[in-house]
Amino acid sequence: MHMIETRLSDLDGGKLLDVATGRGDFLEYLIATLKSYSEAYGIDSSEEHISVARHNLGNDKIDFEVMDAGAMTFDSNSFDIVAVSNALHHMESVEPVLQEMKRVLKPDGIFIINEMFRDFQNEKQSVFVRAHNWWAAIDRIKGVVHNQTYRKEELLGLADWLGLQGIEMIENQDILMSSGDSPDEGWLIDKIDDYIRRIASDAQHADLLEQGKQIRRDVTSTGFAKPTELFILGHKAV
Repeated sequence: MHMIETRLSDLDGGKLLDVATGRGDFLEYLIATLKSYSEAYGIDSSEEHISVARHNLGNDKIDFEVMDAGAMTFDSNSFDIVAVSNALHHMESVEPVLQEMKRVLKPDGIFIINEMFRDFQNEKQSVFVRAHNWWAAIDRIKGVVHNQTYRKEELLGLADWLGLQGIEMIENQDILMSSGDSPDEGWLIDKIDDYIRRIASDAQHADLLEQGKQIRRDVTSTGFAKPTELFILGHKAV
């Protein structure tokens, strides 16, 4: 069993919240791994994502809502666990979201951050990091909030900034993949090709186009692997 699963399987989840839940993948992982839970909520700014999550997971114990994570409508001190996974680098302003998460978390409640980081990666992981940060730059050009991923030290700094107590840190490589899964090179090549097409006719971004072509060559020659993520678990001060 993965170290994170071992840790979570000892926890009674109570009432839990997954912020920027997307299609609900991380919330699904939590409710399947925790020892127990009473009710679960996932929020996201995308109506499309919430619709998919609600269709796949929604029931009388699991609810999904379209909501601004920086201005939640939940009462203060109302959740036993709050979590966010691989979404911080998609946020225009991280601090208000983290402050809101802390506000709705009960005293001594558990705060979880799970986020991939861009440094301390091996050669194949670095290929993926470069690809991700490249298409993130193109997203920003097109008006989409998508920042490069954090450094490990920056993630630790966020946990310190929150004033969390009893901080635990576990490095992992994509806990949402089962042990038998492997990253699909075809998927990454297709994604790179899609982003190349988005800027192929834009002479203003010729440098980005060349970067993408080089990353594509590196994927086929070196291969790639999902980057290591940092799982941070801490408690809100009483």
